[in-house]
Amino acid sequence: EPNRLSPEIDAVAGPDDVYYRKQLLDLSNQALATLGELEREIIRQLYFHGETSVTVARKLGYSRGHVSRLHSRAIKKLRRFAERSVRSPQKQGVSWRVAV
Repeated sequence: EPNRLSPEIDAVAGPDDVYYRKQLLDLSNQALATLGELEREIIRQLYFHGETSVTVARKLGYSRGHVSRLHSRAIKKLRRFAERSVRSPQKQGVSWRVAV
């Protein structure tokens, strides 16, 4: 289940931990939604499935160079989303709180 921590962490996680985990997942989903389908799939394969760019290229039927360019473009989009979210969190529907 994507909104849960690992069972070991869930056992000791407090309400704040669960809240911040959900915030992070929501923000991640919003960021990924800014990408095109192919860019999103490349990010998923590289970062969530641990595939190499060569393997991703082979699976998707593209050259490694093309996958690399799409990956770079996706990272730029994600960076811009993060920068906008930090500058104006209310406009993005993001609630930022610093835990001390």
